[in-house]
Amino acid sequence: MNKLKLGDNEYNCKWLRSVSEEQAVRTLPMKEVGQVRNAWKQANGKSVRNHNAEKEAPKRKRKPKNEE
Repeated sequence: MNKLKLGDNEYNCKWLRSVSEEQAVRTLPMKEVGQVRNAWKQANGKSVRNHNAEKEAPKRKRKPKNEE
């Protein structure tokens, strides 16, 4: 994963892993602060988006057979 796309912006994951969160926010002032922090967390493995995570199918509940 070299590029991370959030909204209309793309972030370089290799660069985000090499800097601190605060340095990333200071260096990318033209971007939204929340989006830069989110990108930094995703690049460093601190956060996983729901649409990127593997989803497990819900387990079926077994119904007991009616004994007559």
